[in-house]
Amino acid sequence: LFADVHVGPRWRVFSEFKVAGITDNELPAPPTARDEPDIQNLFAEVWFFKKESTRVGLRGGRQELQFGKQRLISPLDWVNTRRTFDGVRLLANFPKWKLDGFFTYVVQFEPEKLNSANHSQPFVGVYLQRPLKGKTISAYYLGLKENDPIIVDSRGIAGGFFYHTLGAAFDGAAKNFDWTSEAAYQFGSFGGDDIAAYMLSLEGGYTVAKLAVKPRIALGFDIASGDNDPTDDQQQTFNQLFPLGHAFFGWADQVARQNIQALSLLLSAKPHPQLVCRLNAFKFFLDERRDALYNAAGAPSRRSPTGSAGKEVGAEIDAEVTVNLNLHASLVLGYTRFMPGDFIKNTGATKTHNLFYLMAPLRF
Repeated sequence: LFADVHVGPRWRVFSEFKVAGITDNELPAPPTARDEPDIQNLFAEVWFFKKESTRVGLRGGRQELQFGKQRLISPLDWVNTRRTFDGVRLLANFPKWKLDGFFTYVVQFEPEKLNSANHSQPFVGVYLQRPLKGKTISAYYLGLKENDPIIVDSRGIAGGFFYHTLGAAFDGAAKNFDWTSEAAYQFGSFGGDDIAAYMLSLEGGYTVAKLAVKPRIALGFDIASGDNDPTDDQQQTFNQLFPLGHAFFGWADQVARQNIQALSLLLSAKPHPQLVCRLNAFKFFLDERRDALYNAAGAPSRRSPTGSAGKEVGAEIDAEVTVNLNLHASLVLGYTRFMPGDFIKNTGATKTHNLFYLMAPLRF
């Protein structure tokens, strides 16, 4: 339930409320499954300068953040309770550039009461984008700090952390080719350790436009660094921040953009104007043997302290069929199968994951 109120050309107030629930679940519900009546967005916006293609404004209050391909900052559409932030955001659009700057705190879900922001963990950033004839060049700085001593480093020193992330992306299409790429480097402090981590994502696709079914094939490679020695004074595991990992590492949500290498093959086609078919295949490896495997939320799920369990995490196949009934309604049928590799088999109980889902999106 939302309201969007504009007062003249310069003022705006936007509010959005939600109720998220789950029922008849046999397994323990994830933290993102339930949120009683709460505030998703509530912000005021003012434009100080607004003329033709140049605008400069400020937005303050509870708001969602989404930048680039959502690899590091996303409202996280897939879960039942979308991610949101409290803070202020600078909005600036120029003829050739778009600039966003923000100072925020992530909002924590508290199902039994109104959600509140985690004020011990500020999240700040500057994001610059330039469209260029069907292509987009982006550059950014992101800072995530923890002021409370909630972590203990490899030497037993309790403290906070401060992740500085510098990154750039280049996305676009030319004729029948399309591509997306992004790289980021992290530095800072983690307790008493120094941070030195990185990530790289590449994907290139080709569409056979002359065929009626418009088949597309794409190959992708992702790497996010892991820690080669968890006992030294360097923290080398990349921090994925606030991502939409579901879109890049398979729909089973078994891995994060942390200590991972992933190869992907993506296929799609439109056998009918109202029918879209997709088939994705992934192969996952640890980046460093002695670091952990991290789940989609970024929490460690398994570890081999000696590295003897190997690097092969597993493979995944995702299949999805979308039927667009009309402009406003569609049906989506999907199946995912995650097959464990040697690392998972050698670090405890294991089984193949199977996921079936049927969705009926309605668009207004």
